[in-house]
Amino acid sequence: MTQPLTPEALVYGFKTASDAQIAPNGARIVYVLTSTDESSQKTSSHLWLCDRDGANARQLTQSGQRNSGPRW
Repeated sequence: MTQPLTPEALVYGFKTASDAQIAPNGARIVYVLTSTDESSQKTSSHLWLCDRDGANARQLTQSGQRNSGPRW
C-alpha cells in the first residue's frame, strides 16, 4: 500500500543530489546530497562518492552542515 503524499513527506522525505562531477577517468562521480532533518528542521549537505553506475555510494563528509563544491 502506498503512503499519501503529505507536506511533511515533501520536506523531510526527499533527498536532492546536485553538482555531480565525473572523475577524469570516468570511473566515479562525486556529488552533493542535501536533506532536511525532521527533528531539528535543519537542512544539511554532504559530499558523496559513487561508481559511474551509482553503485558503491559512500558519504565523504561527516561534519558541517553545508558541504559543497566537489571537484576532482
